[in-house]
Amino acid sequence: MVQTAPQPSSPSVVKQNVQENILTPRFYVTDFEKAAALDLTAQADGLEAMLAEMKADYNRFHFVRDDAFEQSWDHITGEEREAFLDYLERSCVSEFSGFLLFKELSRRLKGKSPLLAEIFSLMARDEARHAGFLNKSMGDFKLSLDLGKLTKQRTYTLFSH
Repeated sequence: MVQTAPQPSSPSVVKQNVQENILTPRFYVTDFEKAAALDLTAQADGLEAMLAEMKADYNRFHFVRDDAFEQSWDHITGEEREAFLDYLERSCVSEFSGFLLFKELSRRLKGKSPLLAEIFSLMARDEARHAGFLNKSMGDFKLSLDLGKLTKQRTYTLFSH
């Protein structure tokens, strides 16, 4: 039996921080100059093929909230509900972390490695899409993440290559 979703006027909780533990996704930075200096000449054909596929955006409809989401999720209760919300939160933070790293790589590589910059820009697009989908799904449970505030509060970890 399909139940109606909660009314939009229902109060929601906007989380501004995430409880830190060993499973908490990290936010990353990298050595942007080292990335820009990579000689990818031998991989140019493969990178061009990858770029073409990413531009085609074959998965643009994979993360779409369809009619299946128009229901109540009250049947998920107790520990199962807590585990599911924890999964949604960690997944959203992880995808958003990827978005931030890829967007910064795209910005910093633009004048030095345009092909790589465009690939990272499209990767950022996809990660943002995933994070948005997950954050909207959390809204079904009257919960969302303040990703902007989270960005400023997190410690960033160096991801070297």
